[in-house]
Amino acid sequence: MSIHSFRAAAPPSRRHRIVTTTNKKKKRGFFRSFFRGLGFLVLTLILIGFTCTAICGMAFAYYIEEYVSKDVDIDLESFRLNFTSFIYYIDKTTGQEVELQQLHGSENRVWADIEEIPQQLQDAFISVEDATFETHNGVNWKRTIGAAMNYIVKFRSNFGGGSTITQQLIKNLTGDDETSVKRKIQEVMRALELEKKYEKDDILEMYLNTIYFGQSSYGVRQAAYTYFGKELNELTLAECASIAGITKNPYKYDLIRFPEYNAERRAIVLGEMKRYGKIDEEQYDRAMNEKVVANRGKESSESGQYQSYFVDAVIDSVIADLQTKKGYSAETAKLMLYTGGLKIITTIDMDIQAAMDEVFTDLDHFPGVLGSDGTMPQAAMVLMDPYTGEVKALYGGRGEKTGNRVLNRATMSKRQPGSSIKPLTVYGPAIEAGLITPITVIDDVPKDFTVRDTGWPKNENKTYSGKCTILRGIAQSLNTIAVDVVTRLTPEKSYDFAHNRLNMSTLVDSRTVTRKNGETEIQTDIAISPMALGGLTDGVRVIDMAAAYSAFSNDGYYNNPVLYTKVYNSSGELILDNTPQKTEAMSAKTATYMVELLRYAVTNGTGAQAALGNGIAVGGKTGTTTSNYDRWFAGITPYYTGVVWFGYDRQQEVTGVSTNPALYLWKQVMQRVHAGLPERDFYTSVELVKCSYCLDSGLAPGNYCSRDPRGSRVATAYVAKEDVPTETCNCHRQVDVCAETGLPANQYCNQATVQHAVRVYVDDRKFPISVPVGDSGACIYPNSICTTHNAENDGNLPPEPDPIEEPTPGFWENLFPDRPDNNDSWWDNLFPSNP
Repeated sequence: MSIHSFRAAAPPSRRHRIVTTTNKKKKRGFFRSFFRGLGFLVLTLILIGFTCTAICGMAFAYYIEEYVSKDVDIDLESFRLNFTSFIYYIDKTTGQEVELQQLHGSENRVWADIEEIPQQLQDAFISVEDATFETHNGVNWKRTIGAAMNYIVKFRSNFGGGSTITQQLIKNLTGDDETSVKRKIQEVMRALELEKKYEKDDILEMYLNTIYFGQSSYGVRQAAYTYFGKELNELTLAECASIAGITKNPYKYDLIRFPEYNAERRAIVLGEMKRYGKIDEEQYDRAMNEKVVANRGKESSESGQYQSYFVDAVIDSVIADLQTKKGYSAETAKLMLYTGGLKIITTIDMDIQAAMDEVFTDLDHFPGVLGSDGTMPQAAMVLMDPYTGEVKALYGGRGEKTGNRVLNRATMSKRQPGSSIKPLTVYGPAIEAGLITPITVIDDVPKDFTVRDTGWPKNENKTYSGKCTILRGIAQSLNTIAVDVVTRLTPEKSYDFAHNRLNMSTLVDSRTVTRKNGETEIQTDIAISPMALGGLTDGVRVIDMAAAYSAFSNDGYYNNPVLYTKVYNSSGELILDNTPQKTEAMSAKTATYMVELLRYAVTNGTGAQAALGNGIAVGGKTGTTTSNYDRWFAGITPYYTGVVWFGYDRQQEVTGVSTNPALYLWKQVMQRVHAGLPERDFYTSVELVKCSYCLDSGLAPGNYCSRDPRGSRVATAYVAKEDVPTETCNCHRQVDVCAETGLPANQYCNQATVQHAVRVYVDDRKFPISVPVGDSGACIYPNSICTTHNAENDGNLPPEPDPIEEPTPGFWENLFPDRPDNNDSWWDNLFPSNP
């Protein structure tokens, strides 16, 4: 048997054992490799997780450090006591602070100390709002993490928030209830800080005094009075639960509006109180069976003594600044003002305010014309120091004031300014941009025939005068000049100057509104008509107009208007410094030119009645809106800036007045304010020089400017040295004029009567229709020539008549054959004598 045969005959069992051993080794290697790889993968994932966690943690820490403020600029002590706040003014003679007004809390004492709040009422809030309040450090982490996970994966629709009472207090005090991750993180950080700074009773006390309960009620004391007419110590357990139940939804669980919903919520509160051991079974049953009925407390009667419009404005300003500068909510700021014992130093000048009060409370100064809705016209005025920004006096309505914190038209109302906006949106920015000077000439003619086929814009007097200086354009309030200037400047630059430099914050950049029919409309003031003519989206406030005009008197510097300078807390610490912020709004040259323009409008224009006649310079601009709805006068003197608005609260035409009532009121006040003050002119840091110029070109006078058919067109003005015209007028030209037609003569006109005359050459008046222009008689145009005289009908002396044809020889002889040759006797033959 061969070896090969022997090997081939090897027992099968042996071969099988060999294969089996090899497979086991392979399996062990596979599992070993698998678990080794799995372990490596797990370790890698863990490492990646740690790395990501570290990176995320650092990023989160950086985010909190850079973007999330955890500072709590809130002094709970300022709210704890019901201190009276005081408003002061500075006596001009002594420089001492004099009390102007006291501000008290409401009659039923909004604030309640923690000792005055029944324990059962405290327990009701803790049980239903934050059961772990007494043990957590400001944040319930379990609920916060649960709320965060639910926010991400939405596994429960009714999970609810994780806010503790401390976090809710932060929200109440700051008014920040934005739904965002940043806001929630900030709230958590602030809550932790607040818990470190204050005791639990301090936090709970503040919370129970600032929470809203509907029916315009804040705080548990007010809620007890509003719903039950009781003091806190008179409340029953069921009534405590009823009040605590309102806060979840103050409208739905309002006991007065929806007692049935309040009852459902009250049962939940009592159940939570029993659950957490705040009440026992017997107390629970008794409270559940108690009939709870609202018994609204009586409103306090008014004393009839009302604080002034100025004090109202100070209150509004302080409340607003406590919100923007200190981060308080509106209600917290109001509570602090009325109960925090603040000391407020105002800018009011009592003598000026008395003069304004005298005018505005005397109804003889107001036209007695009822509006179409049966109301009387209203008015408002603000007078301020242009050099400091301090408001010295204001009045917000017609006649005696009829309440506290009523509509203050001087600081609240937005009205259409009409032409009074032109110095701020037209001439000021155009001068600043170097486009015009006061002696720049623009054509007073229609600028567009697509807006209106008869020509747009129309001037108030419905006429067009032709070539016009900026001086006359603003003095006569010509709309055509304003439109032309804004077109050259662009509405964007006009808006930027008024909104950003002069802080006319009510101007609208762009806003989309949806109509009732679903259509949308984009509203904007960045357009020629709003910027040039004053037809704005919302309008302007009187106080903003006064501040803007003051920049002209102040050599180009703008001061934000201030009604108070400082506010101190009850400990005497300065908490608000309201020193005016002075910024350069325009160059001194622009401001000087604007003062000159406004002065010209008073001496030669629509503001003529504003002159005080006491040696004190005056400048100003009137304003009238479409359909005569609003009347304005904005006036400046070297001492003060005053702006007056006059009109109806609901837009309707002002009738029954022969003059501008706003200007009349302005003068009545300003005469009283300036009585006895020394003569004074406006200050300027710019040197002006006197120059001559042509009224029709704005250039240096040429040989013909004084020979205009209307008289000499040479005028003088004061301008900066660099703006003195150096180019000579080229619009006045000498032409031969046909005496019969007044047009440039042609070859057929009567040369004996052709006159040498001066006319203004105009090459840019091309209208699709005939437009009468005031200076047309003094102008000539391209291709303008006499068309009356031509080759068929020239204008020379009449031609000689055709000569009379002489008789041919023998004519008389044939006619009278017996006529003798002697001419002296032929009559005798023709008519023989009687014998």
